[in-house]
Amino acid sequence: MLKGFFDGLSEHRSKRAKQSEFDHLEHTEYLYSSDYLRGLYNRTSNNGQRHALMDYMDRFDVNNESYKGYSGLYNEIDNWLHPQEDEWVKIPRSILEEYLKGDDEL
Repeated sequence: MLKGFFDGLSEHRSKRAKQSEFDHLEHTEYLYSSDYLRGLYNRTSNNGQRHALMDYMDRFDVNNESYKGYSGLYNEIDNWLHPQEDEWVKIPRSILEEYLKGDDEL
């Protein structure tokens, strides 16, 4: 029974990245691959960790289209942190009524 508990705990820990992995990004002088960063992103548990990934990519200036792997990841994280709301245009009722009357004439 205890083995099952510890196996479950081990599996849970492997699904979540440790905070030290993100803290290390602030100080390293090496650029990790976009695959490695995506793996970290997939295991993030809070927005602070997501911001750390974005700051890291900003520091190496790899968040533009010429670096597709990094750019895609950067945009994905940005969309997670700052979701875009659909813009709605308010149309006056008179225009809508006129438009709907026009459909009846067809």
